[in-house]
Amino acid sequence: MSPAPRPQKLLGRLVSPVVDAVDPDAVLDRVDLNDLVARVDLDAALSRVDIDKLVSRIDLDALLKRVDVDAIVQRVDVNAVVERVDVDAIVQRVDIENIVRRVRVGGVVADTATQIGGRSLATARRTVARVDAAFERPIDRAAGRDRDPERAVPPGLAGPLARLGAWFLDSFVISVSFGLAVAVAGYLASLFTRQNVDPTRSDSIWWFLAATGWAGLYFFVAWWLPQRTLGMALFVIRVMRADGGLVRARESAIRVIVFPFSFILGIGLVGIVIGRRRRALHDVAAGTLVASDVAIGDPELMPAA
Repeated sequence: MSPAPRPQKLLGRLVSPVVDAVDPDAVLDRVDLNDLVARVDLDAALSRVDIDKLVSRIDLDALLKRVDVDAIVQRVDVNAVVERVDVDAIVQRVDIENIVRRVRVGGVVADTATQIGGRSLATARRTVARVDAAFERPIDRAAGRDRDPERAVPPGLAGPLARLGAWFLDSFVISVSFGLAVAVAGYLASLFTRQNVDPTRSDSIWWFLAATGWAGLYFFVAWWLPQRTLGMALFVIRVMRADGGLVRARESAIRVIVFPFSFILGIGLVGIVIGRRRRALHDVAAGTLVASDVAIGDPELMPAA
């Protein structure tokens, strides 16, 4: 007796002829896709999708490896992209004034100029101090000061070049300031007297005395209060008492009175070059020295020991 056929085989024998008889093209022709799509609730379907889980299953490295970057770049029409860029619109949207304000171009230029000027001035001062040191070194060796500590030149003294440069600048300042003072005085005299006052018509001796008095007042105030004139300030040199103290009114007055006599045949200035303490006649009379702030503390600018 043959065994009974299994239910699965029996179902297969029944379904297979039916499936073979179905025409898929005819079935699809009868399906209304628009109606089917309209009946699908996309919001409900998307709400059931777990985006995080879906993203976590994406292998970015494998995806990027399959991207042909060269092929993408070759397909980009750069000229067409550039032609579509409206440069004028971009420039109009840029706030140039705001950018300039934030960059502080004026401040940058001013700071740069100040730094360059400061460095140049410092270099010039140092050069003058080096020239003075080189000029004085052979004189000190000839006088035997480099071998005798007791006769050695005190450190930090101003040399002849720095003092000469300061004197030239002070002469210019005195001349300009005196001319301005005379012009202002003549204008004020004409204004209050209502007469044409011409100071240049006076005797030359009075001009000489007035100019001498103006120069004396300039040096007296400068040596007494700030301890340096404008010319000395430029070369960073200053007047000080021989004991290192500040110059008082008495020393400043004596220095002013004797100062003109130092220029008689230049004899009173010889001590600046050959003297151990670099003092002129007016320095000796007032008991003062002229120190250089550039040379102080710089071993390269110290006298040979």
